Amino acid sequence: MDTRAELKKLIKEAEAELKESDRNIAEARQKKCILEAALRCKRGASTTKMINEHIEKHEKGLKELDEIREVIETRLSNTRSVLNALEPEEQAEKDEQKKEGEDEQMRETE
Repeated sequence: MDTRAELKKLIKEAEAELKESDRNIAEARQKKCILEAALRCKRGASTTKMINEHIEKHEKGLKELDEIREVIETRLSNTRSVLNALEPEEQAEKDEQKKEGEDEQMRETE
């Protein structure tokens, strides 16, 4: 497999990871909202404490998920940059090969 194909494969994988990350973040936010709604209901002190602990866990989890998303976005951006940088190089190589081929043909016809 050539480098461009590998990079494109990595980009697709990173895009899929990004979508999964977004789903995980949305799910965690939804659960946090549910817990916050439960907290607004009149409950006993122990229940309130337990709900607050769960909310704190979800907040930490959301921070971790956001950090993971940032890493994925960075990796995706870097991979796209490498792919974009390769394309002009490959075009220059093709142009050079074409020119060499034309030069060879001219020598043969002389």
